[in-house]
Amino acid sequence: MEITVIPNILNKARQAGLSVRAFWVWQFLKHHCKAGGTIPEQVVKELLKATGFCRASRYKWLSEAVKIGLLSLLVGRKGITYYKIASWAEGAKIAGLDHVGKSVTIPLEMYLSGSWMPHIWAAYRLQTGGRDEKIAKISRDKNTGKAVLTVLERKAKPISRETLTELTGVSRRAQQYREKKAGVEQVENYLIGRSGMVYQPYGHDKEHPEHHVHCGEERLRLPNSVKVPNDIKLSDSNSRTRRINKALKALRQSDAIAEGEHYQRLYADSFEHAMALYADVIYPTGRHLPSRPGEPTKQAWRRMQQHEK
Repeated sequence: MEITVIPNILNKARQAGLSVRAFWVWQFLKHHCKAGGTIPEQVVKELLKATGFCRASRYKWLSEAVKIGLLSLLVGRKGITYYKIASWAEGAKIAGLDHVGKSVTIPLEMYLSGSWMPHIWAAYRLQTGGRDEKIAKISRDKNTGKAVLTVLERKAKPISRETLTELTGVSRRAQQYREKKAGVEQVENYLIGRSGMVYQPYGHDKEHPEHHVHCGEERLRLPNSVKVPNDIKLSDSNSRTRRINKALKALRQSDAIAEGEHYQRLYADSFEHAMALYADVIYPTGRHLPSRPGEPTKQAWRRMQQHEK
């Protein structure tokens, strides 16, 4: 079984100082919630219990996810308590992302293991660099009219460890440790310039030790390239990524509009909540309003006059 994750959301959450395990729980529950965005509280407890982690850790991660807004605990009409799960765009916004990359699928047992973070890092390397692949393209010959099969080779994008550190805050040694733990292999990557073909100006070998001559070929070693294990797969759906980024952009724009308003936006969950927020200007009168049989007693409230302050 495989689980779908978006690695750069987890990396950004860790970099922002948020609970990474809260995002871990959120993505784990999204895997089991296929539609509707809600899941009963009892089902959540059973799913987390099946992971094998201790009860204290499970409840801690769950409460952290609720605290930062990834999960919302609600009560339905029939008294059933359930969790509302934030969308991918909402989760990315909470993590502080401006743009999400393609989703990646990894084996569920890797995600539930104690060393799940190295596998997420390997998924992130696949998300940012891709992997070597061959694409078959069929075209028609203009002269003969016959179909011509062309095989295009697409190489993975190399990225230096310094750039990865700037993007994620993960040190070079931590990158190497995670890649070794996840089974990521290093691949030699060279830019080859033959006689008469210059790709970029070369300096002196002492100034550029990565540049050397091998068998009459000028070679320049490019930033590190890696080969991610085949059981970690990159999503081929561009439309899904576009939908998430479009929703994320709309959420961020709505926040920007709210910040530009000249009045304070106030929200209250209930009338009693509003009373607690404005206890200095509103107070109960002691009079009870008429209510139907079986309903709770309604309290009358009064707003203080200016001379009463």
